[in-house]
Amino acid sequence: MSFAATANTVTMGPYLNQAAGGTTLQPGTQQPGNSMMVIPKPNAFPYEVTVNVDAPCGSTFWQMWLNCPQKLNQFASGPAGTSCSGALPEYIYTAHVYNTTGVSSNISVNDWAFSDADGVTAKPAGTYPVSIGGVINCVTVSSDGVVTGVVPCVGTC
Repeated sequence: MSFAATANTVTMGPYLNQAAGGTTLQPGTQQPGNSMMVIPKPNAFPYEVTVNVDAPCGSTFWQMWLNCPQKLNQFASGPAGTSCSGALPEYIYTAHVYNTTGVSSNISVNDWAFSDADGVTAKPAGTYPVSIGGVINCVTVSSDGVVTGVVPCVGTC
């Protein structure tokens, strides 16, 4: 999915990993619940977006909130696998999945993680020392660019 420069229809699926434009909801005993999509918007144009919603049947119920483009949440971080007491010369950018705005001063499991403020490049898989509210935490990011762990940092991430 991307901002559309024309009125052409985009065929969705097959669904790939996040870096390739998709993600997979894992089956289980619970319905998937809310989902969040980050559509990168690094440039002024194009300024329209087309969203296609695939539904398994005509009675499928869904809602959608669309927010104006905004920069993602920014947190100071260090390289993956480095000391908790070292410098934090990098940033991790997140989209919070537990509200409709994506904005949060914290990082939570299941948040999307990126290397840039526009959500163009998923953060590479690894465990990073990250300052959250002035406390250094180890934030683990999966190969899909999803936060899978947030724990207080002790020694090295």
